[in-house]
Amino acid sequence: MNRVLKPLLFCVGAGMAFDVIAHGYHPDVSIDEQSKQATIRSEAAVISEETNTRLIEADAIPDHDTGQFPNASNPNSISAQNLVYRLSLRPERYIRVLDGDLNTFGVAVNGVPFDPAAAEYYQNDRINGWRYEATGDGINLGLDQHNAHVQPNGTYHYHGIPHGLLENLNEQAGRHSPLIGWAADGYPIYGRYSYSDPDDANSAIKEMSSSYALKTGARPNDSSNPGGVYDGSFVEDYEYQAKLGDLNECNARLTVTPEFPNGTYAYFITEDYPVIPRCWIGIPNESFLRQAVDTRPYLGKSSSGAWYNLNRDGEGFLVEMNESNFLDNQLNAYWFTYNQQGDPLFIFGAENYNDDDEKITVTAYTADGTRWGEAFDSSTVQRSEWGNLSFSFDGCNSGQVEYDGQLAGFGSGQFDISRLTAVLGTGCFEKVGDNSSTEASGTWYNTSRDGEGLMVQALSGNRLNIYWFSYRPDGVPVYISGVGETDPETQKTVVDEAYITEGARFGELFDSNEVQRIPWGTLNFEYFDCQNARVSYESSDSEYGSGEHLLTRLSINEGSACGKQ
Repeated sequence: MNRVLKPLLFCVGAGMAFDVIAHGYHPDVSIDEQSKQATIRSEAAVISEETNTRLIEADAIPDHDTGQFPNASNPNSISAQNLVYRLSLRPERYIRVLDGDLNTFGVAVNGVPFDPAAAEYYQNDRINGWRYEATGDGINLGLDQHNAHVQPNGTYHYHGIPHGLLENLNEQAGRHSPLIGWAADGYPIYGRYSYSDPDDANSAIKEMSSSYALKTGARPNDSSNPGGVYDGSFVEDYEYQAKLGDLNECNARLTVTPEFPNGTYAYFITEDYPVIPRCWIGIPNESFLRQAVDTRPYLGKSSSGAWYNLNRDGEGFLVEMNESNFLDNQLNAYWFTYNQQGDPLFIFGAENYNDDDEKITVTAYTADGTRWGEAFDSSTVQRSEWGNLSFSFDGCNSGQVEYDGQLAGFGSGQFDISRLTAVLGTGCFEKVGDNSSTEASGTWYNTSRDGEGLMVQALSGNRLNIYWFSYRPDGVPVYISGVGETDPETQKTVVDEAYITEGARFGELFDSNEVQRIPWGTLNFEYFDCQNARVSYESSDSEYGSGEHLLTRLSINEGSACGKQ
């Protein structure tokens, strides 16, 4: 379940200063209260609010003129409908985007559905995958001046920019677009204009641009393919290029709007493809669906980040979904916790997963046998099989962990986990306009110091979360952590205050009040390129001293700009 996220720097007992998700936006909190002023009523549509539900009753007769129907390319006549849509007043960002396919994406405030996709395929062959684009030149669907036409049952619906709707709502280029409708997942739909800075309602107004572009070259040319250049006649002529424009693959972004001054996910209409969004970032209500949508919470890059149990502040999990040129779909997991004596302990493991996996079980290990700094010796590191960790995630904010410790004294158990941070480039709570570098995300180590390493996670605002897993001068495992700001020019990240923690105990004996958060010193992380970096440190504890190590990339967080080359 989602929890309220406060717009402040959140510090957990594990000594990690975390950026709370998405700069304090509240995608699951009081969206009904923010949007009361957005409730619009017309003769054609009545939008009312019930407990946790927005109810939309409409006849789908627009409040503007229409083209001639029937016409040569659309033989259907407009007739009044009895449409009833329900959607959540508290929508939640899902862990992955959901394909809209031929379902109704949303409904306009005048009661007309948004149905962007065409049902027609090249040679009427759904198998070959060449679906005609409704707003392209490859097929004439009899659209009128408002890019709408009529279904066989008489429902008037929009496939493209709804000019009459926008005109009636007085959309103008110099100001933020009015709210023009609601998506099936409960998030608002706007027209073409929004703030240039999604955080700042006083920033300049700009026309929103999609992040899709035509592919280059020509389509396959054989008996089952249309051939010719990619010109927009088919949906498959386009490809998504992350951060090409202002919006994500669903034509959405996280932003403040006039109706949502505290911020929300919002969809936008764009001049270019996809014009009307073709996928959802939340789970659509069934009242919009003509066909099933697969909402199973598959594992994927959105699971990357820091996670913890709300009742166990002071320990947590780092999850990294990896990709590389040689390895796809691997989960790396670190559990930063404590042993039975109150010393720090990190438990770690990795396992491959399939695209349709809903749960993954990792064989987990612990390590010891060496010491900090110049006394470090890879040959003495001892890795012991600890047991198993199982992860599943049911949304951007929530998941479950099960553990089975096979070493004496650890036992087994399970608990819910909540997201603490989202890794830039992985989808959940992402600002599309944030140009912070994602390249450093991943794990790093010094090739002569196998047995210790750093996990680095890129956050918004040009910052990195850095976790160094190593060993104390007395040989006990230790994790050193902190958040630092990255200089975009030098790619050097300075963590002014790194911490270590100790004092709590494992499992049922864990008590957050026993966690001791101890200042450790400073860390500097210098990113050179996709394979090379350097860490330097100066501890306030003389036993740790100061030093530096060159680092080599060990893994790449999926979503990093250093992904598959």
